[in-house]
Amino acid sequence: MSLNIGVLGQVLFSPKKAFEGIKDSTTMVDGIIMLVILSVLGSIIGMVITMAVSGAIITTQGAALSMGNWVLSMVLDLVVGIIVLVAVGWLASVLAKSIGKGTGDMGKTVGLLGYSEIINLIMGILASIIIVAMAGSMVNAAISGNAGAALGFVGVIGILGIIGFIWMLYVGGSAVAVANNTSLGAGIASYFIASLIIGLIVVGVVFAAVFTMVGMAGPRMMGI
Repeated sequence: MSLNIGVLGQVLFSPKKAFEGIKDSTTMVDGIIMLVILSVLGSIIGMVITMAVSGAIITTQGAALSMGNWVLSMVLDLVVGIIVLVAVGWLASVLAKSIGKGTGDMGKTVGLLGYSEIINLIMGILASIIIVAMAGSMVNAAISGNAGAALGFVGVIGILGIIGFIWMLYVGGSAVAVANNTSLGAGIASYFIASLIIGLIVVGVVFAAVFTMVGMAGPRMMGI
């Protein structure tokens, strides 16, 4: 195991150079641990920003309930995040070998993709700040009937989402390219296709689980 926290800043703006510098010493375990570190840090910062500005935690009982929900949510996010990271890394390495004639190195791919999660941390923090900062404006807009303010809020979040998508695609694609000794184009294509396929599978599983729970709860709610 050889984590390199110091390289995260370089990953943001010079990902190819950063990944080439840590490629030889990075393993799959490193990527998973980095994902855990960045995800936990993002959850803590997001909660602090939200609670500090909104004042959502007022009573001791409310604080305990919020903390319990937050811990549960964080654990679930970590479990799903690790599964998705490994699955995307595996599929992206397979695609990189097929599309770009790469090495198909799953371990290196997962390892470097773990570092790319710094993008999700930065975008998550920005989203939390923007949402909290504009929450009051949206409430006032709803009261006054000013739809323009609400549309402006949606527009800002939409732009942030587009920037995050392109940024993550570039950094993630660079990770796949370096890990598998292939071109940046092949790395980006492999990462995009792998993320899309795994994302659709995860969404399908979530919907299936929700529908199953609703179906099981329906008869009980009706006293059957």
